[in-house]
Amino acid sequence: MGDPLVPDLAVGDGSAGARTVRRFGVVAVVSAVLWILIVAVLHVVRSDLDPVETYISDYAIGEHGWLMATAFVIVGTGMMCLSVGLRAALVPAERVQLGVALVAVTGLGFILAGLFTTDPTGADETSTEGSLHLLGAVLVFPVTIANAFVLRGVFRRDPSWAPFAARWRWAPWVLLVGMVAARGSPEEIVGLTQRVFAAVIIGWYTAVALAVVGRRSVSRARPSPRRSRRRSVSARGPARTRRRGRRRGR
Repeated sequence: MGDPLVPDLAVGDGSAGARTVRRFGVVAVVSAVLWILIVAVLHVVRSDLDPVETYISDYAIGEHGWLMATAFVIVGTGMMCLSVGLRAALVPAERVQLGVALVAVTGLGFILAGLFTTDPTGADETSTEGSLHLLGAVLVFPVTIANAFVLRGVFRRDPSWAPFAARWRWAPWVLLVGMVAARGSPEEIVGLTQRVFAAVIIGWYTAVALAVVGRRSVSRARPSPRRSRRRSVSARGPARTRRRGRRRGR
């Protein structure tokens, strides 16, 4: 049974299925580029904020805040598309389903961060909206690190992805070190360390998306046991009919 989100994808270079999967990868790459561009623009139009000590989410507060919110939603949507394309580009397995699901969870985290604005730094109380924004951050940062280790194993087990796994084998550890550094950095440079960590996350997912774009074919899902039994029963049917016909002829 094929992927419920992707139509019956045919295998082969130039097939409609392969082109569809590439489009999902392209959307993910474009969303990452747009996120970077919007954040860069915000650093110009919000010159009153010091990027070295200001969290990225703080750009969603006040003037031009809609730009930051839009950037989060865009990149989150791109992650959702990446999860669909990645599922079709990998040989089906239980760990594949986990890795693909965690990519979608990361996308959901970015979207939550865009839909709900963070509380101002130093606020006395955490609002409901601020709590939902923090939930989005949890779904992005720790989940991305955990998923990097999951996907590393997935890529290593898939022969067609083995070269990619070899090139990016240190990515999970770099992400882990990046989060530790961002969490433990002094307040004076917390904005800088968070930007470096965010850049590593976006870079990692962009690399995966580019690998999906470069796929020459897509993987078919293995048929379910129930469907396999039906096929075997239907295959036995004509054979039994032929045997009965021969006995009657005798």
